[in-house]
Amino acid sequence: MTRVAVVGDSLSAYAVVAVLTKLGYHCDLLCYPTKSNFYGPSLVLNDVSETLLAELFPDVNLGIDSQRLTHRWVCWGTQPVQVEQPALAIRSHSLLELLRKSKVMQHMRMIDASQLTAQQISQKYAWTVYTKHKQGAMPTLGEPCLQNAARSLLPRSRSVPLLSGTLTAGVAIALSESFQSLIGGQRVIITAEVQDTPKSAYTCYMESLADGWLFYAPVNGSGAMLQTCLPITPANPRRALLECLYQSTTISTFVNDLQKVNCFFSAPHLEWPLCGLGWLMVGEPAIKIDPVSGEGTPFALRSAILAGAVIDAILSDRIPDISALNHYQTRLTHSFISHLRGCIQFYREVFSTNLAWQAEINQMIDIAETLSTQLEQQAVNVLNYRLIDFELHIG
Repeated sequence: MTRVAVVGDSLSAYAVVAVLTKLGYHCDLLCYPTKSNFYGPSLVLNDVSETLLAELFPDVNLGIDSQRLTHRWVCWGTQPVQVEQPALAIRSHSLLELLRKSKVMQHMRMIDASQLTAQQISQKYAWTVYTKHKQGAMPTLGEPCLQNAARSLLPRSRSVPLLSGTLTAGVAIALSESFQSLIGGQRVIITAEVQDTPKSAYTCYMESLADGWLFYAPVNGSGAMLQTCLPITPANPRRALLECLYQSTTISTFVNDLQKVNCFFSAPHLEWPLCGLGWLMVGEPAIKIDPVSGEGTPFALRSAILAGAVIDAILSDRIPDISALNHYQTRLTHSFISHLRGCIQFYREVFSTNLAWQAEINQMIDIAETLSTQLEQQAVNVLNYRLIDFELHIG
C-alpha cells in the first residue's frame, strides 16, 4: 500500500491523514518535536466545521473542554444586531489533542522531520503534503511575515514560471525561491485569554473600532478568548490591545485581566504554485484566510479533503495527474478570490476613510485582479469534477 508523507502538526495535517486513511492509504506525520508545543489562537467552529470534523473523526467528542455558542452579537459600524449562529468555541491545543487521540490517527506514524532532507522524503514517499507547522508568535516588531518550517523540506528541482498557466509534466516541484507569496496586507491579530464575567455564556461578540475590530467569545466555564485586528504591527501588542479595549463600548465591559497575549500576522495570502507532481500544499503555507470571515477552519478542512481526494484519484489512475492537480489549484484559487472580495466589501463598510486600512483593501484588490486574470487565461472548468465519499470523479 502506498505511503504518503504529511509534513506538519496542525488541523490541516490531521484532516489530510484522516481522509487518506479512510481511502485506504498509510500516512507518516513528519513533525518538528521541538516546535510542536506551540498552539495558535482559540477557534470558533461553525456548523460546517463541526459537520466536517464529525465526518473525519467520528469518535471525537468536540464538547470536551469547549463552549457551545448559540448567538453572535455584531456591531459593525452601525446599530448592533444579534443573530442565531450555532458554533463551538475551543482552544486550538485542546482541539488538536482530541483529534490526535482519535481512532483514525492511531494508524499513522509520527516521525521527527528535523533529521530528514527533501531528497530523502521524495525518495521514500510517492506523495508529500505540506501543511502548516505551528510557529511561534511574533516576539519582536519586524519578524518575517511568512515563516514556514515546512518550506525547508521542499525538494529542489528546476524552476517553473510563476502564474504561468496550467501545470506542466516533468516538474517535480519548483525551487523554493520560485514560490510567489501574494499577501493581502500587513495586518495582525492580537490574542489574549481573559477571565470571563457573568453574562450570557452562549454568545460571542464582534465590535468594530476606529482602527480595527474586537472579537470576544467564552471558551469554557471560567475563561474567554479576546482578539483584536489592527492594520499594522504594534510595537507593544499588550498596550495596543488595551487601547482597543479603551475604545470599546461593549466588549470592554466583559474583560478583566489579560493573560497570554500573543501577536500573529493575519493578512490573507496565497502561495503560488499550490501543487506539483508528487506534492501539494494545504493549510496556511498554501492559503491563509482572514479571521474576520470566520471561514478559516472550514476552508482548511475542505482543502485537506480535496488534497486527499486528488492524491487518491491520481494513485488510483482515475484522473490524470496534471488534470487533478490543475483542478486542485484552480478550485482553491477561485475560493480565495471569493474570500478576498468578501473581505474587501466587509472592510470598506467601516474603514473606507482609514488610510492604513485603505492600503490593506488595495492590496487585496490587486491580488484578486491578478488571480482572476490568471484563471481567465487558463480557462479551466472546475465543474467537471465531483467529490463523492472523499473520492474525486470526473463528470
